[in-house]
Amino acid sequence: MLCYLSLATLYSCSLDEPRGHGGSETIRRVLLVLVYTNSLLKARLWRLIFRPAQSHSPPVRVAGYGIVVTMKFRWLPLLVFASSCLCQNSGAPSTGERLTDALKSATSPITVSSTGELGDTGGKLMTDAIEHAQFVLLGESHFSRETPKLAAAVCRAMHPDSYAVEAGPYAAAYVNGLLTSPDRKAQMEKRERAHPANMAFLDNEQENDLAASCSSFSRNKSFALWGLDQEFLGAASVLLMQMDAQHNGPTAAAAIRLAAEKDRQAEASARSSGDATRLFLVSATDDDVSALEAPLAVDGTPESRAIMREFGESRRIYRLNMARSPDSNAVRASLLKQHFLDHYRALQQTTATPRILLKFGDNHMWKGFNDLHQLDLGDFVAELASVEHTTSLHIQVIAARGTLAGFGGYARPMKNEPFVLSDVPEYSWLRPVIDMLPADQGTGPKGVVVDLRKLRFRKIEMSIEWEHLVYGYDLLVMLPEFTSANLYQ
Repeated sequence: MLCYLSLATLYSCSLDEPRGHGGSETIRRVLLVLVYTNSLLKARLWRLIFRPAQSHSPPVRVAGYGIVVTMKFRWLPLLVFASSCLCQNSGAPSTGERLTDALKSATSPITVSSTGELGDTGGKLMTDAIEHAQFVLLGESHFSRETPKLAAAVCRAMHPDSYAVEAGPYAAAYVNGLLTSPDRKAQMEKRERAHPANMAFLDNEQENDLAASCSSFSRNKSFALWGLDQEFLGAASVLLMQMDAQHNGPTAAAAIRLAAEKDRQAEASARSSGDATRLFLVSATDDDVSALEAPLAVDGTPESRAIMREFGESRRIYRLNMARSPDSNAVRASLLKQHFLDHYRALQQTTATPRILLKFGDNHMWKGFNDLHQLDLGDFVAELASVEHTTSLHIQVIAARGTLAGFGGYARPMKNEPFVLSDVPEYSWLRPVIDMLPADQGTGPKGVVVDLRKLRFRKIEMSIEWEHLVYGYDLLVMLPEFTSANLYQ
């Protein structure tokens, strides 16, 4: 019987072998198992392994074959181990393609013209892919000028019905109301001076201009900017002002005014120190939150309670992050998905197949698990597209070198952070793409686009990082350089 079980194991192993190696290798393994089994029998170990069980050891049933074998369970792992050892890779020499060779045929030059259109063969490739996608997802490194410029060209090619961004819903709603306003810049500067860090990313001029561009390229008169993320660190003051503007009852109104006073004190401390964790959205205690939630439940308006829910969920995410809990990423991913689905289902009531552009940090746009071990928004949209029999296109945008703006503290200027991608150990595996950037940049930046779809399901020798990228994104855009974006002042 051991012989039969081993042969069955070998047969299943042979099905997993690469084509071209199965025949002779399986015969070799069969011979090894027969020799091994024969030696067991000659050594009279059969009775040791399959001797009648004592005490309460249960029988082992081989499902589907009507075979019952009674044995001591302590020997079962040894038998399984012996059989599984024979299923290990035979060490046959690899016949896979070299990644550098495969990349050459999958890579094309791309430009963004002075009129804002995608150009060159890579631009045409990207435009064709955009035209056939209902959802286009851009994964980026934040705070550059170049990614918004590229994204505006994507909007021009796509004509989206809505544009989803990495900002809170109330922040995005405010910007949405300014998209066609002639004094949009002045209004943004005024808000930022009064309430620093009240919104993420949309408070930088290039991102704000991008939202306005997408609105102008849309063919939907009801185009809207969707904020899917938590509200930003400095948002408490504007959220409380919006609550106070509602027609709340006296109990809720008094609680809102008390919270606003606590917020003013917290903001003054944060402004003097530059420490954003002192802001009320982050520093509010559980008692502070309860002192606001309970009165709102008594006589607050539905809108005030909805704002409070966003306040509470945003605070929860920041507090988990400060505690270095991985749950911060899980809760945030869930919030992104729920906000997206709420907006999407509402838009479907008026638009049969709404086309949505999403632009987030690259970790959020992966198909499958991202680098934070989360099934994030990108995976959710990919699965949604699959069940609705449509298409999502996932594009990662990165640059070989340059500077990116970084958070410099509350009510402080942004910091410019230089980088050379090939010098960063976590990204050194991207060097083959960096090396394909055109040496002559001419009058404008010329990047390359890698069609990652062409690298799938082939015997290409690639690292685990490359494999993750190839199946997690569809296109990789490598630009020669990033320059820092600037905040409204």
